[in-house]
Amino acid sequence: MTQNGHYVHLVCFGKSREKLQGHVASSRIDRSVADSVFPYASYVTKVPFVAKNPCRAFFSFRPGMIANRFSRKYIRMVLSILKDEPPFDAIIVNHFKMAYLIEAIRPDVRGAKTILITHNAEAPLSKTVYTNHKNPFKQFPYYLDCLKMRRYEPRYLRQYDAVTGISQVDCDYFAGEYGLSNVHVLTPGIDLNEYPSRFPDPARDKAAIVCGSFLWEPKRLNLFYLLNCRKFHLFHDNGFVLKIVGNADPDLAAHVNATCPGVQMTGRVADVRRYYDGCSIALIPELMGGGFKLKLLEAAALKKAIVVLANVTSAPAFQAGTHYIEATDFNDLVEKAIWLMKRPKEIERLSRNAYDLLERKYTWQNTHHRLMDVIRTARRK
Repeated sequence: MTQNGHYVHLVCFGKSREKLQGHVASSRIDRSVADSVFPYASYVTKVPFVAKNPCRAFFSFRPGMIANRFSRKYIRMVLSILKDEPPFDAIIVNHFKMAYLIEAIRPDVRGAKTILITHNAEAPLSKTVYTNHKNPFKQFPYYLDCLKMRRYEPRYLRQYDAVTGISQVDCDYFAGEYGLSNVHVLTPGIDLNEYPSRFPDPARDKAAIVCGSFLWEPKRLNLFYLLNCRKFHLFHDNGFVLKIVGNADPDLAAHVNATCPGVQMTGRVADVRRYYDGCSIALIPELMGGGFKLKLLEAAALKKAIVVLANVTSAPAFQAGTHYIEATDFNDLVEKAIWLMKRPKEIERLSRNAYDLLERKYTWQNTHHRLMDVIRTARRK
């Protein structure tokens, strides 16, 4: 947006205990975050993030992701900006975890349109967490969180002038379940120049990769279900390697590497992209939780053939059989991956189809034009 002449004031949480505020060119800017956020903003205000005690999220009447992000200091900062600066054309809130802002700022928006960018339909997603959890004692808190989400997601979303979703599936859910009329698909943009890679050579690239963060328990369970499925040994039996890359407890990574032949689990890394080298396919074993849409786009940008669990992939324009392969369960995921690793032409077809789709549909220019359309057509409530 800044490249197209828009003034963007970014208000974000930061790890520092100090408030950061200034123009992009200011020497006071913390360079540790400059490279990731500052090129996209004209002015930045950083509010210190204070993690909440897990018990507070459990006993809160709000869903856990909101209870952990709820900050009166953040609200006061936003209200101060709305009061002191010239009126904005739009106030864009990124992610449902920050959606609570609408109830604090609506009286002070001064004519600005309010837009919520969602990353998932959180209510049905939270249902997958508790229904697929096998421990009843741990299942109960997730069940409570699902009930909270079913109450607060429609409550917050209905107060925004417009809502966007990454996929048509999510937007249809918002329209059908919550009666939202001004809801739009907003695909994330990808700069393919940041993903230098080659198409796989299955004769040489005999590895598959799973990427993600495994600190959150449902994400760890997704991984455990894969590693403990009955047919997982087929990777090693067929001479293939499985790389597991992403944030994880070091003890967990050490345990997996010691007990699972053919598995290389890295733990936290600075950049996951280089770990895709040597891999022909990417697995997305997501039964619980979200984030699979962006994992799908990342794997496609890095020119890998993709295998996913059925009924979890809803990135717009991606089609099963054309851009990726679907599996019915974890055992089938392993079988499909082995089947695919032995078919170089199929790997090439899938990886090229997915990459070509990114080049056509997932550019930042398309995202900018679409967002401008959302702002223009939104009607103040």
